[in-house]
Amino acid sequence: MLCNQVNRKMIFQDLNIFVFLDLLTEYFLDLKASIVFVMQDTLLRMSSFPGQIKFTMGWIYGLKAFTAAILGGIGNIPGAMVGGLLLGVIESLGAAYISVAWKDAIAFVVLILILIVRPTGLLGERVAEKI
Repeated sequence: MLCNQVNRKMIFQDLNIFVFLDLLTEYFLDLKASIVFVMQDTLLRMSSFPGQIKFTMGWIYGLKAFTAAILGGIGNIPGAMVGGLLLGVIESLGAAYISVAWKDAIAFVVLILILIVRPTGLLGERVAEKI
């Protein structure tokens, strides 16, 4: 609240400083965008080195994160956290008692079962349909 009062007083006292700070803010936003672009370009160039970085490196982790979000309920952050923990426990138990080779397949079997039994997820809420 104090910051807003100071800003208002500054605007009324000297409009030139306010315009300068506004331009400075735009400059730093452009600078941030440029830095992100350079980082993206650097990572892209690093991926072109043979055997170093491949574009499929995070594919299975992304699918498991998606499965955890579905398991807990889409749009429900605590549900996604519970879903991730539950999925990890189910995968670990499946790897211990069934086979390590089936560990990744167990995650997707859980996803299919949850989508069949409860499409909104474990902690998801029902949404009323508009007619």
